[in-house]
Amino acid sequence: MPGRSALWWLLSAFAVCAAATSAAAAKVPLYGFLEGSIEHRRSYADPYRDVTPRVHYTRPDGTRLTFWGFPDGGRTWRFRACAAQPGRWKFEVEMSDGSLCRQGEFHVSGHGRLPGMICVHRANPVWFGSAGGRPLLDRGLHAGDRFFAAN
Repeated sequence: MPGRSALWWLLSAFAVCAAATSAAAAKVPLYGFLEGSIEHRRSYADPYRDVTPRVHYTRPDGTRLTFWGFPDGGRTWRFRACAAQPGRWKFEVEMSDGSLCRQGEFHVSGHGRLPGMICVHRANPVWFGSAGGRPLLDRGLHAGDRFFAAN
């Protein structure tokens, strides 16, 4: 914007980030989902193409995962993550235009009722299994509409 200094914009972005920092940690069961949201002051003509929220997760073992968020109507943006490791997770959300960020954390309990994501069964790699370790019998498969097409 003409007439505004770069320092003013930098300080404004920092103030928005500091105000949006979450203090309380959410509690999520193992293999459950954390869902967070951001209320953003800016509006975009096409929020699906104009800007993307990037979410950087730090798992309890120190590895990082980066994923994106999505607009949820109005000025609300949401992000989700599957909690596949027990312990304390940290996250940081930043918009691709640099206009907003939020930091926080959530705690994943070491046990839960959810079976986990589908993966190779550890005991027998020919089978499907769940991330929780149990074998899985998949009773349905959708190969797509082109699978049955005449051409």
